[in-house]
Amino acid sequence: MLKMYMGYSAGAGSSEGAALIFAHKAREAKEIGWKETSGIFTEEYIDFAVRIIRGHEWLYKEADQEKLANDIPHVVIDVHSCSKCEMWGDEILKNGLCESCNNDVQEVNHD
Repeated sequence: MLKMYMGYSAGAGSSEGAALIFAHKAREAKEIGWKETSGIFTEEYIDFAVRIIRGHEWLYKEADQEKLANDIPHVVIDVHSCSKCEMWGDEILKNGLCESCNNDVQEVNHD
């Protein structure tokens, strides 16, 4: 079964850009992530980092469903993200915002 990983530049950090990677192991995630994103997040293989993502099951809908069903590792560079903060780590609500940005908007509207 494929696991989810976030691939990004270790030096710049994931907030500067990250890819969603579906792979069996971290080493595989780093290899395919680097090949797909070389030059996007970092020029150096040694700077490319991955970390496993747990408890974010909604991100499976971002996968290539055919590759996921056939257990084929792959990379998603253009992950559906929040229209305000542009992050994709939190679930995106129907209004296009992540929960954090949505809560901020609701607090402003209630003041």
